Amino acid sequence: MAEPSIVVPAHSEYIAQGCPTCHRGIEEGQTIVLCTRCRVPHHENCWYDKGGCGRVGCRGVATARGDKLGVPGSKAGEALEEIKPVHDPRSSQLPIPLVLAIGAIVLIVAYYLFMR
Repeated sequence: MAEPSIVVPAHSEYIAQGCPTCHRGIEEGQTIVLCTRCRVPHHENCWYDKGGCGRVGCRGVATARGDKLGVPGSKAGEALEEIKPVHDPRSSQLPIPLVLAIGAIVLIVAYYLFMR
Protein backbone atom coordinates (compact mmCIF):
# COMPACT_ATOMS: atom_id res chain seq x y z
CA MET A 1 0.00 0.00 0.00
CA ALA A 2 1.32 3.43 -0.93
CA GLU A 3 1.87 6.10 1.68
CA PRO A 4 -0.99 8.59 1.93
CA SER A 5 -0.56 11.80 0.00
CA ILE A 6 -1.44 15.10 1.65
CA VAL A 7 -2.39 18.30 -0.15
CA VAL A 8 -0.84 21.15 1.82
CA PRO A 9 -3.59 23.50 3.04
CA ALA A 10 -3.16 27.21 3.68
CA HIS A 11 -1.45 27.99 7.00
CA SER A 12 -0.09 24.45 7.29
CA GLU A 13 2.85 23.66 9.52
CA TYR A 14 4.60 22.14 6.45
CA ILE A 15 4.68 25.37 4.41
CA ALA A 16 8.23 26.67 3.86
CA GLN A 17 9.83 23.52 5.26
CA GLY A 18 12.49 22.24 2.91
CA CYS A 19 12.11 18.89 1.19
CA PRO A 20 15.24 16.93 2.20
CA THR A 21 15.57 15.48 -1.30
CA CYS A 22 15.35 18.55 -3.57
CA HIS A 23 15.90 21.23 -0.87
CA ARG A 24 13.01 23.32 -2.22
CA GLY A 25 10.35 24.73 0.07
CA ILE A 26 6.95 23.13 0.38
CA GLU A 27 4.15 25.41 -0.77
CA GLU A 28 0.41 25.60 -0.34
CA GLY A 29 -1.45 23.28 -2.73
CA GLN A 30 1.48 20.92 -3.34
CA THR A 31 1.10 17.22 -2.66
CA ILE A 32 3.46 15.83 -0.05
CA VAL A 33 4.22 12.52 1.65
CA LEU A 34 5.34 12.27 5.27
CA CYS A 35 8.12 9.80 5.99
CA THR A 36 6.68 6.85 7.85
CA ARG A 37 9.66 6.81 10.25
CA CYS A 38 10.71 10.40 10.94
CA ARG A 39 7.55 12.25 9.78
CA VAL A 40 9.57 14.74 7.65
CA PRO A 41 7.56 16.06 4.68
CA HIS A 42 8.74 15.37 1.10
CA HIS A 43 7.32 16.42 -2.26
CA GLU A 44 5.44 13.39 -3.54
CA ASN A 45 7.62 13.08 -6.65
CA CYS A 46 10.80 13.37 -4.56
CA TRP A 47 9.62 10.67 -2.15
CA TYR A 48 8.91 8.12 -4.85
CA ASP A 49 11.82 9.08 -7.16
CA LYS A 50 14.32 8.61 -4.31
CA GLY A 51 12.57 5.50 -3.06
CA GLY A 52 12.01 6.85 0.42
CA CYS A 53 13.26 9.42 2.89
CA GLY A 54 15.91 11.91 1.82
CA ARG A 55 16.87 12.86 5.37
CA VAL A 56 20.39 11.80 6.31
CA GLY A 57 20.33 8.81 8.63
CA CYS A 58 16.66 7.95 8.17
CA ARG A 59 15.78 4.58 6.71
CA GLY A 60 12.21 5.36 5.68
CA VAL A 61 11.44 3.48 2.47
CA ALA A 62 8.69 4.11 -0.06
CA THR A 63 6.49 1.04 -0.18
CA ALA A 64 4.90 1.39 -3.60
CA ARG A 65 4.36 4.18 -6.05
CA GLY A 66 0.68 4.95 -6.34
CA ASP A 67 -1.14 4.82 -9.67
CA LYS A 68 -2.05 8.48 -9.31
CA LEU A 69 0.40 11.18 -8.32
CA GLY A 70 -0.60 14.69 -7.51
CA VAL A 71 -3.80 15.71 -5.82
CA PRO A 72 -5.43 12.70 -4.13
CA GLY A 73 -8.43 11.69 -6.17
CA SER A 74 -6.97 13.08 -9.41
CA LYS A 75 -7.35 11.13 -12.61
CA ALA A 76 -4.55 8.76 -13.56
CA GLY A 77 -2.32 10.18 -16.28
CA GLU A 78 -3.23 13.78 -15.45
CA ALA A 79 -0.34 16.18 -15.99
CA LEU A 80 1.49 17.23 -12.84
CA GLU A 81 3.64 20.20 -12.06
CA GLU A 82 7.20 18.99 -12.52
CA ILE A 83 9.60 19.78 -9.69
CA LYS A 84 12.86 20.83 -11.29
CA PRO A 85 16.07 19.85 -9.53
CA VAL A 86 18.04 22.65 -7.93
CA HIS A 87 21.71 22.96 -8.87
CA ASP A 88 23.80 21.77 -5.95
CA PRO A 89 26.74 24.18 -5.55
CA ARG A 90 28.84 21.39 -4.04
CA SER A 91 28.68 19.45 -7.32
CA SER A 92 30.95 21.99 -9.05
CA GLN A 93 33.69 21.89 -6.41
CA LEU A 94 37.00 20.17 -7.01
CA PRO A 95 37.65 16.83 -5.31
CA ILE A 96 39.51 17.15 -1.99
CA PRO A 97 42.66 15.23 -3.10
CA LEU A 98 43.04 17.58 -6.07
CA VAL A 99 42.67 20.65 -3.83
CA LEU A 100 45.32 19.24 -1.46
CA ALA A 101 47.69 18.53 -4.36
CA ILE A 102 47.30 22.06 -5.73
CA GLY A 103 47.89 23.48 -2.24
CA ALA A 104 51.07 21.43 -1.84
CA ILE A 105 52.37 22.63 -5.22
CA VAL A 106 51.67 26.26 -4.31
CA LEU A 107 53.53 25.84 -0.99
CA ILE A 108 56.55 24.26 -2.69
CA VAL A 109 56.72 27.00 -5.34
CA ALA A 110 56.36 29.71 -2.66
CA TYR A 111 59.14 28.12 -0.60
CA TYR A 112 61.54 28.09 -3.54
CA LEU A 113 60.65 31.64 -4.59
CA PHE A 114 60.82 33.34 -1.21
CA MET A 115 63.18 31.21 0.90
CA ARG A 116 66.12 30.90 -1.50
